[in-house]
Amino acid sequence: MKPARHAFFALAFAASSVAAPPDDGLRFDSPRVVDLSSRVRELDTADVPIVALAPDAEAAILAAPALAEGDPSLPFASDALHCADDARCAAQAEARLIDAEHGLVTRDGGTLRIAPPNGTPLRFVDYAIKATRSADGDGARHRFLGRIANTGLLHVAIDFAHDSPGAFLIGADNGKVAFVHNGGDVAALSPGGGRIAVLNSLNAPAAVAIADLDAQGPSLALACRARVAGSRVVADAKGWHDANGFDIVLRRTDADGKPQLLPLRLARDGGHWRVMARDTAAPAAFDDFSCRAPRQQF
Repeated sequence: MKPARHAFFALAFAASSVAAPPDDGLRFDSPRVVDLSSRVRELDTADVPIVALAPDAEAAILAAPALAEGDPSLPFASDALHCADDARCAAQAEARLIDAEHGLVTRDGGTLRIAPPNGTPLRFVDYAIKATRSADGDGARHRFLGRIANTGLLHVAIDFAHDSPGAFLIGADNGKVAFVHNGGDVAALSPGGGRIAVLNSLNAPAAVAIADLDAQGPSLALACRARVAGSRVVADAKGWHDANGFDIVLRRTDADGKPQLLPLRLARDGGHWRVMARDTAAPAAFDDFSCRAPRQQF
């Protein structure tokens, strides 16, 4: 469930109540949206090579604190707009950010529109579904939060009535769009904001996605996961080592109930991604955890 501090958006849903979620609004599962929080993505490329990680680097990864879900680099709407639980204040703050885009972003009631000059227009439609005797109500509210620092990407936050918040990251020029479930996943921006790493440390199988971020839009750079059916391996995010390396620790419990840990660094080096482990054979033992890089950007 989403944090209580974001509950004020649920109060605004009633103003745009419809019978069902709109078919014409962009959602995280729309065909043109790449869901960076998905843990089932398959890529048709060879696995990224595994190379040696120095013992001191392994020790530093183990010692580092884990990043927590619900405390992401991407701000929630109430934090970014500085309006606490005041819906009127949030609407006014959003209007100022929309005005600053000089027609690129517009709002008409419960519909937020983005018209990239070299891409297909996007529509984000707020909705609310009333509860019935046989079904719970539902709803979603979108807020434009301006641009993500150092990237030029547009940031549209979504608050769900029954789930933690998410974020759409959008190329202002071409409308390329990715989704991050940043209220339920770790969503960590790299130093300088050039990349984002996304993972969920609470659920198996372990999976990590890394996307490159720039004004042209988000581009999937790396997708990693444990590939054994029914895997119980999970991953903790230890954060960015630098702008080119993201640290994680794989966790599993052996037959004796003892936890086993495997520190890894997912690193971009010389134009190519590498998985770094002290024992290069170890990732395969963690339910065939491996990474792949896409042939084409989305």
